[in-house]
Amino acid sequence: MESTPSSVYEKFDRYDFDSDQEFQSGLRALGDVSDPTRLLTAKAFYYSRAVAPIDLDGYFQWKTAQPQAQEPDGGGRGEDGDAPVSLSFVEVVQKIAAGETIPGIRQIPDVLSEEPASKSTATAPRKPWE
Repeated sequence: MESTPSSVYEKFDRYDFDSDQEFQSGLRALGDVSDPTRLLTAKAFYYSRAVAPIDLDGYFQWKTAQPQAQEPDGGGRGEDGDAPVSLSFVEVVQKIAAGETIPGIRQIPDVLSEEPASKSTATAPRKPWE
């Protein structure tokens, strides 16, 4: 039975890397994997060797094309409205690719302040030879 790329990506997406002891020992050998891209690359490398070959670029395209669940009215915030929702790296990539705003990121206008410049009231520091 031949697998479609979609089913391979679904299996990769659902694979339980946390309980795979061999993957976890390899992850410890890598050291710092706090970078989501490095972690996803490590997962794809291991999955390709141990389970089935996977194309990481194809996975990103597939993941981006998946329908996303609608966000609550909290605008990326939790039930109480003040705790930010944590997004995975893939979710952030999807939002950027779709042109959506990332929850918890403050939008800063691209204009300069129209206030007049203030006058300096501080005295200049003394020079070493003074």
